[in-house]
Amino acid sequence: MVSEVSEEISEMGLGAKEEKTEKMKKKARGSGLKLTIKEKKELASYAHSLGDKLKCQLVGKSGVTDSVVFSFLETLEKNELLKVKIRKTSPGEFEDEVRHLEEATGSVAVGQIGRTVILYRPSPTKMKADAKKKEVERLSISRKQKFQNARPTRPFRREYSERPDNRGRRGGSRVATT
Repeated sequence: MVSEVSEEISEMGLGAKEEKTEKMKKKARGSGLKLTIKEKKELASYAHSLGDKLKCQLVGKSGVTDSVVFSFLETLEKNELLKVKIRKTSPGEFEDEVRHLEEATGSVAVGQIGRTVILYRPSPTKMKADAKKKEVERLSISRKQKFQNARPTRPFRREYSERPDNRGRRGGSRVATT
């Protein structure tokens, strides 16, 4: 009976949202993120300093569902940090819910105050953009150095000869002497 149901589900196929969720989950699971205690503390203090700017999401009485995980993945992709409040009405133990969230999103719990947990996961798109930016900077620096090495050097100051009648370079006014 169970196999028949699973075959029917596989025949129907997944919706676009479910496919995207599955792809994001697979990417998230693939990243084995390890942070030192110092890094965790720095990230937690940064998250607290952001205050209301950091998006806070809730896990309610239905627990950790696919839609909850999908929204968390989107937020983590944009911000890399996420505050999650797990309500008392949530099924299961608090630690189990946090562990399940970490596994589903591929993130790490950085800090915890009460029933609020701060999750962190580096954004692959931001990492690619940073790498590309560094590559462009490196290339532009090497081009500048190449251009400067090819340019002949000139003296910085021009040697001026003494002007007649103590006049300046622009032919300043003459002072009448009597």
